[in-house]
Amino acid sequence: MTEFEAASLLAQWVGSGAAVAAVGVAVVFGILTLSNSRRSIDAQERATAALDTDPHLAEMLSRGSQGDPVWAVEKRPTKDLWWLRNVSDHRVWNVRITGATTQDTERLRFDWSSDSEPMTADPNAPIPFRTLNFWGAAAVPTIIVEWADEPDGQPRAERIAVAEGP
Repeated sequence: MTEFEAASLLAQWVGSGAAVAAVGVAVVFGILTLSNSRRSIDAQERATAALDTDPHLAEMLSRGSQGDPVWAVEKRPTKDLWWLRNVSDHRVWNVRITGATTQDTERLRFDWSSDSEPMTADPNAPIPFRTLNFWGAAAVPTIIVEWADEPDGQPRAERIAVAEGP
């Protein structure tokens, strides 16, 4: 192999390495952009939800804030397990749990189908749920709990942040 051929071969290898490095940088920036986009969409949904533009939800949230607290969220020893506990002194009916945003809903997992028959919750009864953490997710998911104080009573709702505790 002549010096000219060796130099050409080296130039080809350097060019190929630079192309691979450029693709790697593009992939990293693509992943960062996707993550930022997910957070941005989640932030926009949270800002919209804060306005309570849905009159039905706004009415249920206002009824939910009346009286004594009904719900508390407790972290369990398992990494992603939480309990939503009925802390009132009475049974509640038609309990449904959803995420405040699309991303929050994607992160929630239940051992029961939240779309099936509505649940009842006795005093101090826990409702277990899990939160999935994925790259690009908002740090603190928010849930909306809907319930009624009577079997056919007016629905109430409460918005609760599922915050990491000590």
